Amino acid sequence: MSVDAHLTWTRVTVLLLLAACGCGDDGATSVDASIDTAPAIDADPRTTIVPGAAFSIGPDDIARQDEDPAITVDARGSLYALWYSNRGMAAGGPADKQVYAIKSTDGVAWSAPVAISSGADWAFAPSVAVTATGLVATWWNWHNNATGGGTTNWIVARTSADGLTWSAPIEAVTSGLGDWLPAVVDDPTTSRVLVYFAAVARRADGSIDTSESRSRLFVVVKTAAGWGPVTPLAAVNDAVTHQSYPFVLRRADGTFAMTWTRFSGTDGSWSAVLTQPASETWVATSPDGLTWSSARKISGPAVNVFPSLHHDHAGAALSVTWVTTDGAASGQVVELPFQGTYPADRVVRANLAGYTPRVHATATPGVYWGVWVQGTDPNQRVRGQFFAK
Repeated sequence: MSVDAHLTWTRVTVLLLLAACGCGDDGATSVDASIDTAPAIDADPRTTIVPGAAFSIGPDDIARQDEDPAITVDARGSLYALWYSNRGMAAGGPADKQVYAIKSTDGVAWSAPVAISSGADWAFAPSVAVTATGLVATWWNWHNNATGGGTTNWIVARTSADGLTWSAPIEAVTSGLGDWLPAVVDDPTTSRVLVYFAAVARRADGSIDTSESRSRLFVVVKTAAGWGPVTPLAAVNDAVTHQSYPFVLRRADGTFAMTWTRFSGTDGSWSAVLTQPASETWVATSPDGLTWSSARKISGPAVNVFPSLHHDHAGAALSVTWVTTDGAASGQVVELPFQGTYPADRVVRANLAGYTPRVHATATPGVYWGVWVQGTDPNQRVRGQFFAK
């Protein structure tokens, strides 16, 4: 598989995921997604979000590689979307894969896309969280080792006070050779920022070892003293299977919840999970974001990938969303309460007609924001929709 196709070619080719545009949905369960705490209801009338038709995140509709969406909503109800885009391809130029960000206060008018990554290294899979001072975003940098062959992959972070200007320096979070797929969480109670990620080329204790091919989950914590060491999620990792695609959030009671993909095979790289005949969606909980327990499988048979978490508007009910081929050979997005039973409590989210689905509660009670990736390489778009349930 060519790296130039990145996550898209493998996702679409292997999973045959849905490429139709989104449509309306009157789904059933209540949810909220990638923010650390449930958004406050904003009295500002600009943030009265109205359900409607699907639209392109971007906000243009140019054919290019647009993937890996991440979304959040702040306490005033402003909406933020990040994604990776190959902006060089639209004009026929060289590949230029960077992370972009946009903002809206009403879900109608959006700011122009701003690149928050830069340089010759490619940037993928952003994650974003609201903090007391604005936003913090992380992503995975990919560097082609032209002389030695192979690639170097590490996690970086950047902050913004308003989601429009990203002038703060880009910070290195890790320095591994195979670190990818970050998930960032802000913990205001302890003044910490936690960045979870999947990695190969690391031993079980987190030390770098290029002979390692098993994918494990790790976390790095930032405090007033700076970024700490790489710490393994011991209760999640094992010596038999691979762990990948983590998604973590902080709940209203201060505890943490996580979902991720578990799979078997000899190759633990980010793309290998998508070539397996079967994979699983798992969840676990933690009192502090470091010590995890109650890990359990929540998916059915077949392929299960791209999981994420979200709250309802009250920050009480928690749900998991992912893509599965169980019941749909071409793949479909399903949602399950965090403590639910599969398939009895499963709801199909037909309006999220693609892959890498994300959902978040807006500041309008009962209205949610969903995003997904639609299309095939190299003509993918990130789509969004506001819908009620």
